[in-house]
Amino acid sequence: MLCVSQWCLFWCVLFTDGPNQVILSPNRTSFTFDEGDDVPDVTCEADCQPDCCLMWITPTGQVKSNGILRLPKINRTQAGIYLCNASNDVGNMVSDGVTINVRYGPEKVTISPNKTEYVVNEGEHVHDINCSAEYGPSLVVLSPNKTEYVIKEHESLPDISCNATCKPKCVGTWTIDTGEFVSDDILSFPTIKRNQSGSYRCNISNSVSSMISTYVSVIVTYGAEIRDITIDGENFTIPENVEKRLICEIDGVPKPYGRLFHNEKEKLSSINPIVTVMVPLCNDTGNYTCAAENSEGKANQTKELFVLCSPRPVVGLLPKIAVGNDSILEINVIFFSYPQPKISWTFSVNGSNEIVKSNDTIGIYQHVSSIYITDMKTSQYGMYVLQVTNGIPNDFKHTFEVLPQRK
Repeated sequence: MLCVSQWCLFWCVLFTDGPNQVILSPNRTSFTFDEGDDVPDVTCEADCQPDCCLMWITPTGQVKSNGILRLPKINRTQAGIYLCNASNDVGNMVSDGVTINVRYGPEKVTISPNKTEYVVNEGEHVHDINCSAEYGPSLVVLSPNKTEYVIKEHESLPDISCNATCKPKCVGTWTIDTGEFVSDDILSFPTIKRNQSGSYRCNISNSVSSMISTYVSVIVTYGAEIRDITIDGENFTIPENVEKRLICEIDGVPKPYGRLFHNEKEKLSSINPIVTVMVPLCNDTGNYTCAAENSEGKANQTKELFVLCSPRPVVGLLPKIAVGNDSILEINVIFFSYPQPKISWTFSVNGSNEIVKSNDTIGIYQHVSSIYITDMKTSQYGMYVLQVTNGIPNDFKHTFEVLPQRK
């Protein structure tokens, strides 16, 4: 924190930083103890702002939520690799692995032949008697000695084996963090798929005892994908002025960044999911494109949204138009409507109505209707009525009174 004061002004700048080093004390990464010994405390520290949360991760994946590794009267099942994780809102870092080896005596002594008494005459030969001991695993060794693999989908994961010194010989089985059996001694994925991401452990055992390895994290990366674009679970024809949520679901590893466009204009950007709340108007009709991108690739998908709306002019219309005799009358009306409208023009004078031919340009939701009369005559002055319908309530009707222009 840096603070500066001058005159009556005081200001303070707060710097934030994640851990850049995890320090172990004592600074060792391997210990060997006899079973039943008290393991001296191993502490981990990190320089962070704000302060880091320090956690020890045991070989079985359990978490001890403080910076002190304390193992009183250690037993063989606690042997393995311990990691200290330091994290705050800015970032996280994992220490070097601390290997704890536990020595212990034989579990079972076997005599062969399995006899406890021999009666022989002096000078005769006593058959050889063999003594051997059986023991379970004291440390699970992974090969390669890695605990995290980041690999692209459809590529091959290097074979990972687990071994231990045991008598009789140990057998290993790999399981994923859900507890589901995956394979025997060797973990192998020749063509890995995204649903094979997860944390794996090897359980190695014989008739004496068993031990579980530390977790091996397998992260499968793949390019950004668009899962779906929905609007409150409905189809993409919606009523006007009713609040809706347009949702774009994206996927990918690493997490992709997504953007939402309306007719090529960006509206929103975020991680998954991309959600925009809208009270749609007629001119919200158009193409909605969801785009996503990560370091492995990019994708986009477009859906066309239609907003049901009654006909209405884009701008206000004049009630009266003055046109000189022998001049040109031209009326252009731009209006919104979806679905497509039915358009009619009529000329009304002295109680009689005549149909007026119009030139119409029909778009998706925006349309133009025009009438054009050259060489205006006295008989053509009067009321020109535009009527537009599309099946949505509130038809549009407007009357233009065309008057002779004063000289």
